[in-house]
Amino acid sequence: MILEILQGLWKWIKWILAIIIVGLLILALRIFVFDKDYDGVKRVSDRTSKTNGSSTSTTETGDGKGSAKGGIANATKTGYTGDAEHDYNVSNFDEWFLMYEGEQYDGAIRNMLEHQIENSKGNFYARTSITAVGFADDMAIVYEGDVEAYQKAIREMEDALIQGTYEVSFKYAGIMTYVNEIVITKK
Repeated sequence: MILEILQGLWKWIKWILAIIIVGLLILALRIFVFDKDYDGVKRVSDRTSKTNGSSTSTTETGDGKGSAKGGIANATKTGYTGDAEHDYNVSNFDEWFLMYEGEQYDGAIRNMLEHQIENSKGNFYARTSITAVGFADDMAIVYEGDVEAYQKAIREMEDALIQGTYEVSFKYAGIMTYVNEIVITKK
């Protein structure tokens, strides 16, 4: 009787150990493969130097628009001129937009774009990239540190909307941890 209980208990222990080993392997993969270029000390020192006003900004490489054909570069890595007023977290995506995924009419798209302009006035939500496919000359809007240029580009995209249906989808950063691009496709 006791031997049977120990054999049954041993099966559970093997499963628990297997789950722990898989978890450790996933953690090691995350640390040594996905986040190998992360330097927390450098990031903290950069943030400290920005708040002290001693950081130097890079030259702006564009007017807030990119090419949809070449893909959208992550605005936090390339061409970002810095935001002197706010130091917000780029992963703070407004999940309000997720309810618009799928087929939408032009009125809903206008509402989305207006909401993104309102979000960009504050310092909490990320200024997410927006790509137009099939209208507005396939415009791609990437925030590069200039809020006014970002808002102006969104207004241009809104003005280019034509009556009809659109498909809204999202692109994610990294291993689908947060949305970094809203894609609006004219049907």
